[in-house]
Amino acid sequence: MLSVPVGTVQPYFCSFFLSTVLGFTIAPHIMAALRNIQKGRHPIRGCLPVAHVAQKRGVPSMGGSIVLLPCILSTAIFGDLHNRDIWVILATLVSFAILGGVDDYLKFTRQNPKGISLGAKLFAQLLITSAALIFLSHVSDNFTSTHIFSKGLIDLGWAYMPFAYIVVVGSSNSVNLTDGLDGLATLPIIVSAAILGIIGHLSLQLGTEAVDTASANIPIFCSALAGSALSFLWFNAHPAKIFMGDLGSLSIGASLGLMSVMLKCELIYAISGSIFVAEALSSMAQVAYCKLTKGRKIFLVAPIHHHFEKAGMKEATIVTRAWVIAMVSFVVSLAVIIYIYR
Repeated sequence: MLSVPVGTVQPYFCSFFLSTVLGFTIAPHIMAALRNIQKGRHPIRGCLPVAHVAQKRGVPSMGGSIVLLPCILSTAIFGDLHNRDIWVILATLVSFAILGGVDDYLKFTRQNPKGISLGAKLFAQLLITSAALIFLSHVSDNFTSTHIFSKGLIDLGWAYMPFAYIVVVGSSNSVNLTDGLDGLATLPIIVSAAILGIIGHLSLQLGTEAVDTASANIPIFCSALAGSALSFLWFNAHPAKIFMGDLGSLSIGASLGLMSVMLKCELIYAISGSIFVAEALSSMAQVAYCKLTKGRKIFLVAPIHHHFEKAGMKEATIVTRAWVIAMVSFVVSLAVIIYIYR
């Protein structure tokens, strides 16, 4: 049976509540500032339904700052800044946030929804991820190992490094793709953060072979992320008053992917983030099929949430059903965790 001493989780609750309160406190000020700066110039993809374009026009982007700032501050207060694990997470988070922020800035200044070119963005993502993974490979004795729904670690050898790249960069872009409807990405982010936080705590308490289990930094960070994302959801729920933007989605996705690499729970993370996986696979399938068939499509629009929207399903229905799937994914992830860590 799993037993969790109550005293050990107090920093997690403190981190969660502080981040939540800070998020609610700064959100109105950040939204006002972003509206003033962007002046309704956030561009929307023209291929989307007319109702979608009309409703989203004028809503400011770069709202990910409402998630990131409280998360970083709360982690700094309750985390152990003398421990190296928190610095690699925060450095990755901030680096991807800068990349996403530049992308958002170019979008509304150029009035072009493409922002940074795909090649340049991918190169920057790979560069940042390389720095994080190379660092981890030097401080971990079991960097090339992972849990594959097993109680022990399985060493993947040389294949682990490309696998880790796919996890981190893929997670970053998957969360970014999911952030296309009001609140669609936010609850799955909270679910994934909660699952990674639970695994981080169990790794710490049970002494499993996770990278740097000497601190509670990962569950503290996950608690802070879940709290600030919850406060952001208050304003991002339909009809949204603020969008997360690439600043938030790229950085949060990358940090979630990186923590799954550090905790050796990449496949459990994929289950908890099943919505992210589905969105990414739908886009990849659309592109591949379009190239193979010289223009034919599987979906009306990709990623898949826009397909449902284009087919006439209401936005609130799409998001609510995605949230149901996210909660089911949470329960399944918990079942796998209990099996591995019991």
